[in-house]
Amino acid sequence: MSNEQTEMNLDSNQQAFRQADAFNKRMKAEKENKKKKKGITAFHLKVIAMVSMVFFAVTRVILYRYMDFLSLDTKDSEAVTAFMEKFGGTLTVTMILEFLGCIAFPILAYLLVMGYVNSQKKAKDIIEFAIIAIVSEIPYDLAMSGKVLEITGQNMFLSLFLGLCAVAIVDLLWEKYLTSLFAKYLVAIVVTITFMFLGILSRGFLGIAPLVMMCMYIFKQNKLSSVMLGVFSMYFIYQLDTVPYFLSLIPIALYNGEQGKKTGYMLHVFYPLHLIIIYVIAVVMKLY
Repeated sequence: MSNEQTEMNLDSNQQAFRQADAFNKRMKAEKENKKKKKGITAFHLKVIAMVSMVFFAVTRVILYRYMDFLSLDTKDSEAVTAFMEKFGGTLTVTMILEFLGCIAFPILAYLLVMGYVNSQKKAKDIIEFAIIAIVSEIPYDLAMSGKVLEITGQNMFLSLFLGLCAVAIVDLLWEKYLTSLFAKYLVAIVVTITFMFLGILSRGFLGIAPLVMMCMYIFKQNKLSSVMLGVFSMYFIYQLDTVPYFLSLIPIALYNGEQGKKTGYMLHVFYPLHLIIIYVIAVVMKLY
């Protein structure tokens, strides 16, 4: 066999190997894509969060008022017995719905953090969320207190907005200005404490989101660890009963990283709208 024929055979073999390698890579990529598509998308997470928000608002605005639960003297055994005889079943349903209503907060916090990290229009996202957080305050106050403005508590979106601002500042400094690991974590701690303090001054739920969302941002490479640390921080800092919030780990664990159906401003509109609807129902039922 001549040298020319040998070279031709080698070229042919190399080409066959390249084709086989390309085929294997393509098949592997398709297999990974199929795996990736299993589970639920961001669209499904948003739907779960919206249902959860409805449960929470219904319990706080309608069911507790309907039972007049907040005025019950738990030290009066006769009053408690009479209450349980009349509303025992309703109270059980209320507690289950309230339990499920806690899922929304960690899911929304996680989606906001990951959405911001991967966004190409970060400033626009912050401005839009600020607008809806401010707009939602009146519907929230009406639903929770029957008043147009109530300073003793603010809506969840305002809390999430504070958390988003804290994440945005740290993300900017980490990406463009800081290289030292010590400096990065020091800045993250200072920014988080600052926004937590601002939230606490404003009362209500506001101080929680900056801490939770910063945990999610710092440990964003592992979604379950980031959410678990965020929820744990709620207990250690605020002594909240975090068991219901851990339920959010189930849908987040199933999240495949895909956007799914485009929702536009669906979630932004839904939050104040569902509060207004539930407020109107409560007014019709004469619960205020």
